[in-house]
Amino acid sequence: MNCYAHEDRVAVAACGKCGAGLCKECEINTIFRLKKFALCNKCNNIVGNENDSFFKSILTIKQAVLLVNIISCVIGIILFIILFLTGVHLFGAVAVMLICWSIGFFISPFIDKNIKIKETKTEKVTTPYPILNTILNILFSLISILFKGVLSPFMILGSLIGIYKVKKQIAENNEKISMLNT
Repeated sequence: MNCYAHEDRVAVAACGKCGAGLCKECEINTIFRLKKFALCNKCNNIVGNENDSFFKSILTIKQAVLLVNIISCVIGIILFIILFLTGVHLFGAVAVMLICWSIGFFISPFIDKNIKIKETKTEKVTTPYPILNTILNILFSLISILFKGVLSPFMILGSLIGIYKVKKQIAENNEKISMLNT
């Protein structure tokens, strides 16, 4: 079998996608690889375009998560200011703000279709103190909401970093695609 691009050369490898013959130069100079196998120019273009659409869909999801978190934080800050200025105790105003922030934290996984919520089966445990158990469950739920509210600004920062990384991947991918077309 000869190289698809250089018919006078013997193929030393096959394209990892379509099986076309690749000479040593084509195998070394491939832009993309599929499971460590070199690709021909046609398959390089196909993989490059697939990567581009994949990265853009990830970017859209990350931007939507960021928007939800920013909106929930802004609403929390606005409510905090309104409540504080109308005479509500500082603790109450902060609690409302953190609850608003945690709403964004709870909504974000539903936007990202790649995050799958695992359902776990739990056995029903009987307790000798059902009222105490209920009070503790409510208390831990409130602490969890406030804790997630405190983490919400860090989630915004994480989303910004993720968006930056995906945009960098898109730029690198587009640079590789333009190298193929020259």
